[in-house]
Amino acid sequence: MAGTARPTAPRATWQASKSGATRLRILEATIECLAEMPCSEVSTTVICERSGVSRGGVQYHFPTRRQLLRSAIDHLNQRRLETYRRDLETVPDNVSVTDHIVATHWKNLTAPEFRAYQELVVAARSDEHLKQTLATQYRAFIRVWLEISFDRFGWHYSTPEVMRVGNIAHYLMDGMAYGQLAGQLTGEQVTELLDHVKALMRDGVARSASNTNRAPQIPRAGSKS
Repeated sequence: MAGTARPTAPRATWQASKSGATRLRILEATIECLAEMPCSEVSTTVICERSGVSRGGVQYHFPTRRQLLRSAIDHLNQRRLETYRRDLETVPDNVSVTDHIVATHWKNLTAPEFRAYQELVVAARSDEHLKQTLATQYRAFIRVWLEISFDRFGWHYSTPEVMRVGNIAHYLMDGMAYGQLAGQLTGEQVTELLDHVKALMRDGVARSASNTNRAPQIPRAGSKS
């Protein structure tokens, strides 16, 4: 009808949506840069160029580099958890869930996201604040990872033996990713080690199945395990 005002979204909602999109662009650009170059070279100028956001825009959302890196680590971990959750929804026929987890986890360890994480870990050797940030956020990350694992395939992590097997498999694969990055592992060695990890995981699931009547005790952030 002539003269009738068109319905529009509230300005505050539009601004919040735009601000969220800008923030996401900055975080994605930061992760891309970390996957490609040393952490020390990932400056505000570099992030501005990659994201297409002005210096003022970056500093509005992240006043300090520490705040930016802390948020980037959280965003990176959330992406990794979403990928893990999605991987467990698509287990192929005739493939055991443990073999599928190992195969997809290895794929993710060779993806740009993990290269960005590797760069942050290396940088943390000489940055105590970054080291503490990584440690704190990792505890939160692994807590959710364990919850997903228990929910999707009954990984009973409250059992010490099961948790130990999981830790061995997890850190072995992390070490393999660093070894491959440094050119220390051949494709044949990777295949052999992954087969070993799959055997460990099968054993862990078998142990877990014998303890299904025990409620899992989720490790709290800051707790030692």
